[in-house]
Amino acid sequence: MADFDERSGIVACPTPWGFWYQTLDEISIEISVAPETRSSQVHVQLRENQLFVTINGDKLIQVGTKMVGACSPYTISKNTPQTS
Repeated sequence: MADFDERSGIVACPTPWGFWYQTLDEISIEISVAPETRSSQVHVQLRENQLFVTINGDKLIQVGTKMVGACSPYTISKNTPQTS
């Protein structure tokens, strides 16, 4: 079962706020925001048993379940369409 990730690929699960997917090692969440959104408007609170994400005070995600992990990094990146 060690090669499960390689065999299964990533299946994105769409949500009203973007999508999420997981592998055996991690869960990834990608949130779609308006192009003019600034990083100072995004608030992420990650604790051992809860995850909250708000943008401009509007709650997008609230998860209340046990999360285990050595680190839980998050990044904010600009999604720019690639042109060929």
